Amino acid sequence: MKLLWTPLRVVVDRARGVVFQVQKSHRLTCDFDALPRRSPPQGSKVTGLLVTFPPLRQPDNNTCGSCTLVALKMLRHPWYAEVILSSPDPVQAFQQAALGVLGKTNALLDSRGKPQLPWPARGGTRPAAMVRMLHSHEGYGDPTKRYRNVVISPKDPTAVFDQIVANLANGEPTPLYVGDHRWMQHIVLVIEADAQRLTAFNPAHGGLDYITRDDFARDSIKVGPWTRPWLAILPR
Repeated sequence: MKLLWTPLRVVVDRARGVVFQVQKSHRLTCDFDALPRRSPPQGSKVTGLLVTFPPLRQPDNNTCGSCTLVALKMLRHPWYAEVILSSPDPVQAFQQAALGVLGKTNALLDSRGKPQLPWPARGGTRPAAMVRMLHSHEGYGDPTKRYRNVVISPKDPTAVFDQIVANLANGEPTPLYVGDHRWMQHIVLVIEADAQRLTAFNPAHGGLDYITRDDFARDSIKVGPWTRPWLAILPR
């Protein structure tokens, strides 16, 4: 199996558009209410923005990627966060925004009107579709940057960890695809980082998860039931 593992991740990297195969037997259903919800540290910039009560959680098992994009836009544009959080029902506004994003990432045409691989909603958000949204003119990404999918090599996972830390140092939150030993299952948004720990907004429970450098290096992270970091969306 070890001989097959590295080639598998290479295939995932090059396939890009098909990394989120619809394999129902490989997808985990998650009891969102059973997941532990961690509070942000005192003084954190995410307090009162992404980590709220009631929590901003994904509406179903398919929208972790679209919720990640909505959260990213909220951090990038305070006016957009204000629109979500000042609505009569912020959770519903957040979830409706996420469902709207899912309709764009999985459609035949992307948000710029260009053809893309249509994808069933139950397949979630493909990395290539997320990159397209970051390159759109809708405010999810930095218009001065070009983004790419970076597969986390099992030979040197900390190389991507360090890239994520550098990315956050430049004020750029980072979508991170996580899963089990077989496939990617879930997406979180890394919003804070230092040399030893990543702090991620997890739309599964609307709170924070903490990923240490050691756990990242050992493929033993603790993000709900998911333990393996698979892929990050980073600027070129």
